[in-house]
Amino acid sequence: MYTRDDAERGGSPSHPTRRDVLKKGAAGSIVLGAGGVIAACGGSKASTTATSATTPTATPKRGGTVRIGSAGGRNDVLDPHNYFPRTAFCGVHQLFEGLARRDAKFVPRMFLAEEVTAEKADVWTIRVRQGVEFHNGKTVSADDVMFTLRRIITLLGADARGYASVDLKRMKKLDDRTVRLHLKRPDVTILAKLANNLDYVVPVGFDPKKPVGTGPFKLVSMTPGEKMTFARNPNYWQSGKPYLDGLEILTLTDATARVNALLGGQVQAIEGLPFGQVSVVKANSKLKVLESETGQFLPFVVRVDVKPWSDVRVRQALRLLADRKQLIAQGLAGHGRVANDIFSPYDTSYNKDLQQRNQDLEQAKSLLKAAGQENLTATLVTSNIYSNIVDLAQVLVQQAKAAGVTLKLQELDPTVFFGPRWLSYPLTQDFWTNRDYLTTAGLGLAPNGAYNETHWNDKEWGDRYSEAVATLDDNKRTELIHECQRIEWERGGNVIWGFANFVDALAANVAGLEPDVSQPLGGYGFGNAFLT
Repeated sequence: MYTRDDAERGGSPSHPTRRDVLKKGAAGSIVLGAGGVIAACGGSKASTTATSATTPTATPKRGGTVRIGSAGGRNDVLDPHNYFPRTAFCGVHQLFEGLARRDAKFVPRMFLAEEVTAEKADVWTIRVRQGVEFHNGKTVSADDVMFTLRRIITLLGADARGYASVDLKRMKKLDDRTVRLHLKRPDVTILAKLANNLDYVVPVGFDPKKPVGTGPFKLVSMTPGEKMTFARNPNYWQSGKPYLDGLEILTLTDATARVNALLGGQVQAIEGLPFGQVSVVKANSKLKVLESETGQFLPFVVRVDVKPWSDVRVRQALRLLADRKQLIAQGLAGHGRVANDIFSPYDTSYNKDLQQRNQDLEQAKSLLKAAGQENLTATLVTSNIYSNIVDLAQVLVQQAKAAGVTLKLQELDPTVFFGPRWLSYPLTQDFWTNRDYLTTAGLGLAPNGAYNETHWNDKEWGDRYSEAVATLDDNKRTELIHECQRIEWERGGNVIWGFANFVDALAANVAGLEPDVSQPLGGYGFGNAFLT
């Protein structure tokens, strides 16, 4: 069960979100061309090769309707920016699109924007594609881009979405298709933010009760908690797409109900296939599993500003207690891969040269003894906020015992977990979805980050991070990010033991969706889907 505000983290939104439970280039210049790869995006390098977003196994055929089983509820809305009531994410991805986007391999590309340029890191220019229309026939313009940015920041808060550097008062329309952004400080992560999931462009005066976007499908009808119906957008700007005539998204919050609907032929696609049902789906010739390796991680988290975790030796010992392969085998039924206590593995600035940390009970004992904590006892606060996350906590409890460490589980209801005490637990769990390094670090490690659960405030790391955010040069920025990651690896407060896969299921005749490192169901990419 995914939970939490995936939208704020740019991730998989098949289940209740955090807000639900809370109720709330050359010569220093970067140029991004239409259809090309974004440069300087959290370390992503420029490329002269444009690759397809999908690699279908058959020639696309036009026609037909696909029915999708997705989680949801009676408070669902089709609004990419306002997360309470809950956004119906699968539907949102059919209706709306962003200025830029990550493809299935996490390569950032231009989308509704044909170009983004920065002569320096605190002044950015966005130019939208010519002739792209919303579903109501209105042409996308600079006014819509400005309205969208204001709406995102006003509804969510600049810190929550990482737009704290944007100076809305100085944002300027240069012509009908061009916007100039002036920042309060240099910030190369603007590019990554424009490619964020759900930072999608909406028209001036957007009404979520009558949602229109630029996406491959337009809304026909919606009964919250039951069904959404979509029809092909005949004026879609990507020539030839979509291939399907329409989509139906059925609200099936319970995972068992989704599996039964797939097995019975009521739906042709579901997200969040339970691990225990993978073999059942694979054994059915009319079905297939869509599994995606991702960068989402489910860390054990400690506050580095409270005892005993303020002692770096105790934090290092906790990381050495974890048998990462066992956590994946038992907690994820093998659907994941080992991580090394740093995040954003698909960022091209990911530091692969750091020594892989593995379980070492003797070293853990030695570190704890040196810190005066050889009989350490601590409370691990957990909650059912993600599939199998409580099971993962229980696995760590057993692993810790082998080193004489006693971890006592305190399991809270998700509403309580994300209540007033959230972000204050000395030892807890969490989950983060796949993003570039600098954006994730800005939200979760920077001293003013909206989700700095570890209370990390390391001066050396902060200096390197601030310099990286202001650095346009790819190579220099990568060096700085590697330094940040080295510091994290040595003394951070996150035990990032693995990266969890997305596991979804499709009817065998649904083609055009490929594994996506950031989102389920091939990035919800039904604009690429077709029936064989």
